[in-house]
Amino acid sequence: MTFLLILLQCQFDIARTMKLSEEHDLQFWPSPRLSIVSSSPSYLFPTQLKSPRDMSITIVILLNDGKSDDLKLLLNSLMNINNPNKIRVNLQFSINKVASKDKIQIANTFVWPHGASKVTKNSVDNPWNPTTKNEYGLVLQDDSSAVSPNCIIWLETILNKIVSDDSKTSDRIIGISVALSLAPNVVATANSLPVAKNNKNIPVLYQAAAMSGVLYFPDSWRVLNDKKQELNSFDRNRKNNIRGANELESLDRFILEFMSKNGLFVVYPNFQHVAASTHVIPSDADALQSVTSAQLEEFPIFDAKNNPILGRNQLIDAINWIESSADDGMNAKKDSSSDGMWVSSLNVSFFQQPVISQQLASKQYRENVCNAFSKLHESNRILADPRHITIMISTMHRFPIVLQQILYYSKSPIVSTIIVTWHNMRVPAPKTVVIGKTIVYFVVPTSDSLNNRFLPDDRINTAAVLIIDDDMKVHLDDLQVLHAVWSRHSNHIVGFSPRWFKALKTLIPRLEYTYNKFKLGPKTNDEVTNYNNPTEYGIMLTKVMMMRNSYLYEYTCGWMNRNNEKIAENDHSKLLDSVTEMRNCEDIFMNGIIANNVFGSTESPALFVSPLHNVGDFGTSGSKFKALHLAKASSTSTTAAKPKPWLDLRSECLNTMDSVIRKYSKNRLQLQTYLFLSSQNSNRINLELSRKSYDKYFTFNCDSEKAKALNDPSCAWSDDRNFTNQILLTNFA
Repeated sequence: MTFLLILLQCQFDIARTMKLSEEHDLQFWPSPRLSIVSSSPSYLFPTQLKSPRDMSITIVILLNDGKSDDLKLLLNSLMNINNPNKIRVNLQFSINKVASKDKIQIANTFVWPHGASKVTKNSVDNPWNPTTKNEYGLVLQDDSSAVSPNCIIWLETILNKIVSDDSKTSDRIIGISVALSLAPNVVATANSLPVAKNNKNIPVLYQAAAMSGVLYFPDSWRVLNDKKQELNSFDRNRKNNIRGANELESLDRFILEFMSKNGLFVVYPNFQHVAASTHVIPSDADALQSVTSAQLEEFPIFDAKNNPILGRNQLIDAINWIESSADDGMNAKKDSSSDGMWVSSLNVSFFQQPVISQQLASKQYRENVCNAFSKLHESNRILADPRHITIMISTMHRFPIVLQQILYYSKSPIVSTIIVTWHNMRVPAPKTVVIGKTIVYFVVPTSDSLNNRFLPDDRINTAAVLIIDDDMKVHLDDLQVLHAVWSRHSNHIVGFSPRWFKALKTLIPRLEYTYNKFKLGPKTNDEVTNYNNPTEYGIMLTKVMMMRNSYLYEYTCGWMNRNNEKIAENDHSKLLDSVTEMRNCEDIFMNGIIANNVFGSTESPALFVSPLHNVGDFGTSGSKFKALHLAKASSTSTTAAKPKPWLDLRSECLNTMDSVIRKYSKNRLQLQTYLFLSSQNSNRINLELSRKSYDKYFTFNCDSEKAKALNDPSCAWSDDRNFTNQILLTNFA
């Protein structure tokens, strides 16, 4: 059940590295050789088992204050557990500092017949430390109700499903509950689903758990505990904010926060003929046997707010329903309302409620987002997963292509989360979806602006985010290549779509920037020849760009430059408002903000990587699938009414960005002189830092007659036959 590990074997020439580092502020690894695991899981640790019989279970009983009667009942029930396959079951009493003397005496004298027994004085924050990769911990409070005699059989049944799961859904499961503690509406909804008609006892995946009553997987527990300790030691004030009445309540809250932020779940029993109470598993064999007939990917899924989460097939049905119900203007065909909203024949079980309220002004919406996110900014940085990526897609009308993107990118071992910003407020967005190990969120902003492409979101749990257009297909190999380069140059924007500009001196003693569209290939006699060298680029487009997740916050909420000067609100609003007005240039402003914030405008933040495979471009699709930049703007927008030529508009944005940067830095927008060239030999990939010019296109027009005639694999969403989970990077220099 583990991901295949990607071994990155890096080789460097020390002298060349030092020389390049002096010439250019790229951050190279200092060692001549380095091996690093790139995409092994950080949070998504299900189980290392080949069979549940290889495991051992440590039952951890937390001893607190109070009377000992409940503890005696709990121990009596544990003495009677059924364990037909002789799984090793050990017992550990974890003594809290407030534990009563009676309970401590019971722990010291108790004889456990099923395995080893010990008494420890662990803190409530960390009551259990797994000693092997196959040691699982069932954490119970001393006042828990009696456990079912079949709890071990229940745990083994679910673990068998996790071990044999091919859908990768199990990669988001961190534990198994022995308690029927589901919310009533979760039970009602789960039991009303079609799958429940064939299986009355189908379990539920639930995004909520307390520490007690759950069998935690060892790797999941290690990561959870490490992050909890790191967060507490880094920011004591935040710890006080989330601390409850006692340490146990504090840990429970952290587990809920951790699961919600990372899209993780616990398996809960849902035996319909058993009244909901703590730690009850039915004793009849038929009920337990019925659980084994259901596939793990069929289990109903619910988030922490008790909302149902869709599966792969439900998402496909939802998008197909939108397409079949829409006219060319993306209004409901049979809708009788005057505004064209989707108010009739809506399958509410698949969709969020449409945004029909008054839209907020862009500034007000941004302030709401930043106020809600500011308290989470530092904790997100601490909890960030460095080994996976979050993909962010913004769409207006291209729902069928976005569906293909989601289904395709969810196959990648490094994609843990996909966030789709749903700009079309007239069409209901689907609910949250889980496809294998990937969780997909649909965000519906209440302000229509291209700035929404960079909205910070507390559910982004990865250090890297990949911004990609809703019409691009990047090969799964190239996702990993891009992430490998970004991991070593994480201050930069790494991508496949560089662009060029020139700085021209004017009669007034200043520079004026012009945006260039470089034409690759040999020039004819009548062509203009004053383009930049192809390697001297300065902008990375949002077609495909990877960057730090913290840059989302800085773009949306403001940033500090290298002299700790915060950008003035009027300057910040000037940039963002122009993006809303022109429906363009969000990529230029992101590049400029990072240049000013991180590099002080001493170099360009853009870093181009040549992909191994052509990037498929579906951008010329018909009118029903307009791009965000081409969508109709507000009626108050004079730019939309009289659009400027594209290059003039981009040049204007460059100069607007420069006018702001010059207030906070003496330097100007710079060009990048380096790029990474990639090549592949079998499963070995070479990445070479170079100043070499390139003379080929890396994007392939998937709507061209040539593409249709050649059946080019760059445009085939199902064509991943050349993809391998295991890539060895060599000559990374």
